[in-house]
Amino acid sequence: YFDFSAPIIKNSLVLFVRKDSDMIFESLHDLSHKKIGIMLGYTYGKEFDEAKNFIQYSRNNLDREGCMTGENEKTALVVSAHSADFVWRAGGAIALYTRRGWKVKIVCLSFGERGESAKLWKEKGMTLDRVKRLRRKEALAAASVLGGEIEFLDCGDYPLNFTTSNLDQLVDIYRSLRPRFVLTHSQEDPYNFDHPLAARVAQEARIVAQAH
Repeated sequence: YFDFSAPIIKNSLVLFVRKDSDMIFESLHDLSHKKIGIMLGYTYGKEFDEAKNFIQYSRNNLDREGCMTGENEKTALVVSAHSADFVWRAGGAIALYTRRGWKVKIVCLSFGERGESAKLWKEKGMTLDRVKRLRRKEALAAASVLGGEIEFLDCGDYPLNFTTSNLDQLVDIYRSLRPRFVLTHSQEDPYNFDHPLAARVAQEARIVAQAH
């Protein structure tokens, strides 16, 4: 998918561009006035460090440009009340967007250890910790198939016990991910009170995340 240059400095930095790009470069001079991604604080050799025709970005520069904050990255967030909800409620959307190159983060507020685990509880000697481990394993496998990343807050199940600490966790996820859109439950569900709660906390965390 890429063409690449011959090494241009002693430690063999190689720059990549798409094959359909008309950009041609064989030296640092050819890259004047171009933007390239490099690791912050890493040196690529004396020639590169002393080049006068490049802007040397500090962390503050990168923050303002949106390079460190993920402003230019296509990201989405899925807030799932229970560990199985995201699969059959948003699985198609997650698969579609990850295949399009988006980063999709799934947050499970609970493992669904009570309301979704009736068959597990029928097994002899089953414990709460084991149910959670099994449900976590299932959710990790599902997220992997769909191409998403997943995180568990373990807020309990039937009912969810979403604490201030959990709110802080979800706010931190919003701030680091900066999702372009969020998928969660409907605000009304007369058969499962955990679902509207998940929708409410997803919205609350979004509002708090934008505050200073």
